[in-house]
Amino acid sequence: MRMKVLESLQKLWEYCQFCPICQESCRKIRVDVQPDDTYELVSFEKNDNQLKLNCLFSFHREQTKVSFEIDAYTNGLQTKISEPVVTIQSGGVFRSKRTFVVFQIFGDCEKCRCTHATSAEMELSMLDNSIGTTKVDREGIYLLESVDKFHLTLIYDRRVLLVSRCYLDQDNTVIDDNRILELPLVNLDLSNTEKTLAKVKTLILFS
Repeated sequence: MRMKVLESLQKLWEYCQFCPICQESCRKIRVDVQPDDTYELVSFEKNDNQLKLNCLFSFHREQTKVSFEIDAYTNGLQTKISEPVVTIQSGGVFRSKRTFVVFQIFGDCEKCRCTHATSAEMELSMLDNSIGTTKVDREGIYLLESVDKFHLTLIYDRRVLLVSRCYLDQDNTVIDDNRILELPLVNLDLSNTEKTLAKVKTLILFS
């Protein structure tokens, strides 16, 4: 299985929203901006064709409002930098244009609570007005419907599948035994959990 590269931020967003177990777009999206010692994500807004990241850039004791507006279909970027919130002649406005900054998106299913997805870090390049490659870094899956329960982590850049057994305690909290087996990454039909479970057991048997 190749690294999961998608053609646009919109495709990546839709992928992270879609829960392969529920077969619905029910995963809640979170966004993170790094490095957090210079950029603080205040809020984000996503409509059909644009993702807007409202941030504060900090340099020494100066803070500057920075808005990153990403075209979700073309991956184009517009950056809007305001006057400093606090001014002490530190050059924060100009430094914000040259600072390396990345963002990630995360999808967590609040319906089944059994899947999550994490994108790779994408650079917000203010030099060429574009973002980095839109790809999925990893996914986490809990298979809890049968007697044998598993936690799967699909890591796309390393092309590995991490498998550990888990169980439910008296409060139905998932407990992972953390004895992780590393297997080759294979295609899994997560819409059919019985088929996925059988495939995982076969991989374990022949590992």
